[in-house]
Amino acid sequence: MKNWLTIGMSKYETPGFEDTSRFMTRAFPGRAAYVEPPRAFRAWRWLERPVATWQTRTVDEVDVYTPPLPVPGRIDPLRLTLRLQAARLHRRLAARWGERWRDETIVYVTNWTPYQQRFISLLGPRYVVFDLVDDVLSFPYQMDEAAVWQAWRKLAEAATAVLAVSPELVQMAETQLGVSAHLLPNGVDFERFQAPAGAVQWDAQRDEREGVPEDRGLSAGEGIREAAPSGEPRHRRVGFAGTLNHWIDFDLLGALANAFPEVEFQLMGRVGTFASDAQRAAYEALLAQENVHYLGMIPYAHLPEALHSVDVLLLPRRMTPASAASNPLKLYEYLAVGKPIVTACVPVPADARTLVYTATGDTAEAAAALRLALDEAAGRRPSRRAERQAYAQQHSWRNRVEMVVDRVRAASRAR
Repeated sequence: MKNWLTIGMSKYETPGFEDTSRFMTRAFPGRAAYVEPPRAFRAWRWLERPVATWQTRTVDEVDVYTPPLPVPGRIDPLRLTLRLQAARLHRRLAARWGERWRDETIVYVTNWTPYQQRFISLLGPRYVVFDLVDDVLSFPYQMDEAAVWQAWRKLAEAATAVLAVSPELVQMAETQLGVSAHLLPNGVDFERFQAPAGAVQWDAQRDEREGVPEDRGLSAGEGIREAAPSGEPRHRRVGFAGTLNHWIDFDLLGALANAFPEVEFQLMGRVGTFASDAQRAAYEALLAQENVHYLGMIPYAHLPEALHSVDVLLLPRRMTPASAASNPLKLYEYLAVGKPIVTACVPVPADARTLVYTATGDTAEAAAALRLALDEAAGRRPSRRAERQAYAQQHSWRNRVEMVVDRVRAASRAR
């Protein structure tokens, strides 16, 4: 396969947020392109982009295609506009990759973009990979469930290969979509996270001095300080990096911060959607604790530095269907860093469980796991750094892309 075309689930450049579709696009060794999702209908108010033409730019050696403004179905019930958009994208791809681009291209889509099913069908690709990356309908977002299931079934039926990142999603494919799915966990940019050159520490006191408002990112170098001189005492640091949203257990984090007052707890990431007012209140109460510091949204280029600056890495989830079906990207990034890891309500793959201190949402159990992790960080337990990093190296995005290509070739030969 010479080409990779992702039908994306988010804008290619989204501050503070990365996803499987963009990682897979960048990891493909050949020619790659990424189709951004259509804007909401309200974009017509300001004519935020050309009405009828595709826009193209190149980022990270990836051709990024921005679609025209969408036309509501009540105005265009026959979807003639969508047909025109598919035809125009085909012409752009043909000009870039040749008229027979469909014979040499994998079209990749996740289950976060069911609304693109009709467009994909009109584009007419020969090889489609449908990747189940989350239990999407268990997230606290408003979606037309019947329409989503219908689109997923059509995508699954048309796909050359159906993938799933967790056993729960494999089962969902079989029982709800009527297709077999290949279990293929997420990956990591191993070289980026393994050992950032000249690692520095993000300043845990910055939020106290200046304040860090919600949804504000730090620019490159902002909030950084060099590592403390050798021998200078400091508190142990425990860090969480990721979106602060509906599946994070803020009550558990607060209980751990109370149980370990001598430890600094650092939160890094953008603030997302909460499951309830009670969860938002728990988040706000957590930030009020003296040993908890919110560092804001860390630029992805500097995330490895931030993770290497802490002693223990935390991934505290709530026990929800979304958590149970997940295969967190952050777990693999943590493993690549190599520091001790504590998880709560995270389905850690069986072959990685000896590398992670796992717990449920029970405070005593999570506190015991954190104590063991801190002991490892302090040298009172054997370090598992080398084993964690070796595991992460096997799960690079490049390896995952290669397995997808092999899967497509095998499936196409079997047809």
